[in-house]
Amino acid sequence: MDLAHTCRFNSPISQFFPSGIGINLTDNTIEILDHTADIGLRLRRPTLEALFVDAALAMFHQIIAPAAHFEANAEEQISLQAADLEQLFVAWLSEVNFLFQTRLFVPVAIHLSFIAENEILAHMSGECIKLEKHEIVAEIKGVTFCMLNIQQEKDGWMAQVIFDV
Repeated sequence: MDLAHTCRFNSPISQFFPSGIGINLTDNTIEILDHTADIGLRLRRPTLEALFVDAALAMFHQIIAPAAHFEANAEEQISLQAADLEQLFVAWLSEVNFLFQTRLFVPVAIHLSFIAENEILAHMSGECIKLEKHEIVAEIKGVTFCMLNIQQEKDGWMAQVIFDV
């Protein structure tokens, strides 16, 4: 397992997604899952750290309208521990969503490290968005355990998650 994964979200990406935050979607490693009245994602990444970071980013692709741009003018830190990997994954996404729900914080860069088997520390820089500048297209009420799946594959890691909208 890598000690840390850092991702900056200002790289060019598919035109469907916001330009201020981004991941490379041309490799077909993120799928939007068809799920009644909810949003589902399945993604594959080479490391567990990248899986956690890019799952958070993919969640924001479902929340913010395309073509939004973000600046790194605020910082947040998250430290989490859980009984197992699945609970840690849900807690991570829930905490990032909580920062959005309470402060309208959208991460632009995330540096995430596993400091123990089921414990992470993440430093994020981003923007507390202004509603007159950015369009919110969906509200994620929660991250669910429904159909949750995280597994190590021969080429890395896969996660599947459903968001309650």
